[in-house]
Amino acid sequence: MLEGSRLTIQGSGLHGLEPPDIPLNCGNSATTMRLLAGMLAAAGTPAILDGSDGLRRRPMGRIVEPLRQMGVPIQASQGGTAPCGWQPVPPGSY
Repeated sequence: MLEGSRLTIQGSGLHGLEPPDIPLNCGNSATTMRLLAGMLAAAGTPAILDGSDGLRRRPMGRIVEPLRQMGVPIQASQGGTAPCGWQPVPPGSY
């Protein structure tokens, strides 16, 4: 809610996230993919993250490997690029 120059954002918290019905399109932004992957995985929310043709050509190892080391069963495409996705993992189980 915007009140003058003050912006207030209300939400349901980290554990209030619901799995999206469709893949989330990160456009051409690897930063968006990194941030969303970490947030959704930490919440135990399954998702598929995808993006533009340009993003689909970029290696996703910097996103996939740290999450795997944390115990998230994340998969990238056969070439190690987007789309990336994972199934539910209980929050805090990594």
